[in-house]
Amino acid sequence: MRTLSAVLLCLLLLCAASVTVLAGENATISATVPGSHTLTASGEGAGVWLEGVSDTSFSLGRLSEPRLLIRPESGRRITRITLNGKEITRTGGYFRLPAVFEDQTLLLETEAAPPDNSSRHSIDGLLRGVNGEPIAGATVELGGKTAVTDENGGFHIEALLDGYHPVMVTDRDGLAIAYTELTLGQGDTALSEEDDGFYLASAKKNAALSLTAGLREDGTMVLSELKDVTKPSGGSPGTGEALFLLILFAASAAVTAGLLAKKRGTA
Repeated sequence: MRTLSAVLLCLLLLCAASVTVLAGENATISATVPGSHTLTASGEGAGVWLEGVSDTSFSLGRLSEPRLLIRPESGRRITRITLNGKEITRTGGYFRLPAVFEDQTLLLETEAAPPDNSSRHSIDGLLRGVNGEPIAGATVELGGKTAVTDENGGFHIEALLDGYHPVMVTDRDGLAIAYTELTLGQGDTALSEEDDGFYLASAKKNAALSLTAGLREDGTMVLSELKDVTKPSGGSPGTGEALFLLILFAASAAVTAGLLAKKRGTA
């Protein structure tokens, strides 16, 4: 009796199901596939940009492969990024997602990366485009400080501390157009590009520096020609000035000796 009841219950469930089968050889089952999916970004101390625009939620076309810019705030460093619970990278910068076929959740994890307050630098920079042309009216963000480029692509940053710094450039419309990361420490003036595409630099304490920055077509930045342009202190004469003073002293001593000798000869 129980077996018969179970069979009857199954038949009732099948009859109530909302599945329609068309009789004959042309029977079809239809399903609706969404044309887009949502990417949601969360986490403190970092942000996400898509096509130059920052947000916490993005609409992505189905099967698209969007290229994201993920960057930490000044004074923070990215330690881990997960996509739908799976780790994809441990650094910031540009990252291309695999083909999107479902909603995505991006979790950003960061840690504190405080700068070194013992050294402060000034930077006079030049910003160049892909073909070497000057970029005017762009905003350069470096070490939590910003400067707008002039008609020649020049910009000035004051009191840049040693340490780890995200570097971003935005155009006149506020769209992010370039990004890199710079770690600056004390030592002889030097600049090198690391394997991850970011930069390691060193300079003497409290140095005045000049720097050239260029844009690549993929949105990454090229940093080059880091130079120490610190002027000699007013209290310490340069080599030329010291030599002049030495010659003046010697000439004065010679004249004095001559006058003394002449005076003795006439005595």
